[in-house]
Amino acid sequence: TVNHFHFNNAPMGTLKAKAGWGDTPYFLALDAAITDKDRGHTSLIKGGFNIGSKEIPDGLDLKINTKGFNLAFMNFFTKDILEDVNGQATGYCRIFGSFKNIDLEGDLAIDHASMKLPMLGTKYHLRQDSVHLRPGVISIEAMISDDTATPIAHPFRKDSNTPNDIPHTARLYGRLMHENFKNLHYNFDIQACRLLGYDFKDFGESSFYATCIATGDIEVKGGPGRLNVNINAIPEAGTVFTYNVSTPEALTEANFITFNDATPLFQSDSLARAQSAHIPPISSDLFINFNLQVTPAVRMRLLMDRKSGDMIEIMGRGRIMANFHNKGRFNIYGTYSVQEGSYKLSLQDIIRRDFKFRPGGTITFGGNAMKADLNLQAVYSVNGVSLDDLTTKSLGFSKTKVDCIMNLTGRPEQPQITFDFDLPNATEDENQMIRSIVSTEEERNIQAIYLLSLGRFYNFDSGEGFKSNEAMNSIVSNTISTQLNQFIENAVGSSKWSIGANLKTGDDGWRNMDVEGLLSGKLLDDRLLITGNFGYREKYYTQRSFISDVSVEYLLTKNGTISLKAYNQANDRYFVQSSLNTQGIGIQFKKDFNHIPDLFQWLIPRKKTEK
Repeated sequence: TVNHFHFNNAPMGTLKAKAGWGDTPYFLALDAAITDKDRGHTSLIKGGFNIGSKEIPDGLDLKINTKGFNLAFMNFFTKDILEDVNGQATGYCRIFGSFKNIDLEGDLAIDHASMKLPMLGTKYHLRQDSVHLRPGVISIEAMISDDTATPIAHPFRKDSNTPNDIPHTARLYGRLMHENFKNLHYNFDIQACRLLGYDFKDFGESSFYATCIATGDIEVKGGPGRLNVNINAIPEAGTVFTYNVSTPEALTEANFITFNDATPLFQSDSLARAQSAHIPPISSDLFINFNLQVTPAVRMRLLMDRKSGDMIEIMGRGRIMANFHNKGRFNIYGTYSVQEGSYKLSLQDIIRRDFKFRPGGTITFGGNAMKADLNLQAVYSVNGVSLDDLTTKSLGFSKTKVDCIMNLTGRPEQPQITFDFDLPNATEDENQMIRSIVSTEEERNIQAIYLLSLGRFYNFDSGEGFKSNEAMNSIVSNTISTQLNQFIENAVGSSKWSIGANLKTGDDGWRNMDVEGLLSGKLLDDRLLITGNFGYREKYYTQRSFISDVSVEYLLTKNGTISLKAYNQANDRYFVQSSLNTQGIGIQFKKDFNHIPDLFQWLIPRKKTEK
């Protein structure tokens, strides 16, 4: 009787064995049982050992019928591939061969099992699946799940032809080949449904990290010291890819290591052995090939500046192909079309603004991610901007929302950034006059910087610049707007609503003052756009003190080409003062074109494609 019996450091329970010389010389017969009531394990073992025979090599031949056998014994054999193998299996297994060349045969059902793949940063679970043991080959047909899945309640059905549709699971077919448990090689095919396939949360010594949840086909094959993963899949929601653009180029090359002669350090054998015992083993090679159909559910992040935290985060579409070697480079190919995203930009560590990317921008990859071609445009909206700041005299312009536009071109290693601005809610007359005042690219860049910093325009004709009270008004208004928007985002859990505030005193202190608030938001899957401008102002040219401008627009087409728009606009402006309000409703058509025929191309019927 052996209490606390272990096999390859795996606890098995209590072993009770009867051993004696068998019918033939040099054969030690064994009749044993292993039980572990706590784990529900029972194994019956019959067979024996050949010992000391000159004709028959030393070895063993054991037939095992087991229920709940501890699979942790496999850690001894799979330490180069897997970690923390645990679980139980039930079935028949025969262990035979010489002591140096052990092999297996039999059929087992996995009650439950779990294992970690350190190269992928993932952990998987198996339940009620089959393992076929043949000399030199272990075949597995299983349904696996990641840590986020609900435990699988039903066994794997080999006769099912329907694709796997259980979230966070995958069907696995594969074989583990070995030469008496030496020189292990494996080849597994995985049909995944929203399976966690890669998961690292920080850069470590790499230039990127990612969490990848995918649906598609995955091939995993390799052997000692090498793992090849081929992924042909569609990334799902929850996938995040982060690339460190600020990583020095030298760190991605293999020639930054300098070798020195270490002979003087090893003058004695004892010192050499002591030193070599602390030298870590060379890590295995990991090769991953991606063929991905990226959707807006995937977030791609580019860390532009690690110190300031400037980061681009975008969502879009595109066919992306990439390959990664953990001891080499990461290469990526394809065109990525941006649909939405943000750029957390800091200017001289003082001004921090969150820009929103406009749809239609592209990133074209041609290998090195640092040399990708950028063609992006992002917008930061400033609410409650007075257009009167552009002139020396007050013209009665309304306060409106101004979009600060950032054009991002060039390459990630040397991005080129230019600024512009747009007045989305201003009238056509106001737009024309503003463009005549701010006509050059340099002036537009300066105005955008002032809008980002103080939330108002700069008057080039005034030699005094901003007065202290005007700067204070801008700072107070921006602070109020930022706090209100943060409160709404935290309360509602969405950033689709924006509130702006503007407070401005007149030349006589609290007389002739302006108090305005701006509201903008999106509903119904971002197809219903609402903007409003409400306020109170005391000006000699206004016909009333209370101002209320409301615009409601519904996108009849998803891309916004055709929309239905209704508005109410207060006539307190310089150009129109004949009535208090102007209302309107109508259908709006917008289309970009380079040539006149392009504008009407959608009216020409397309020819039917022949099969």
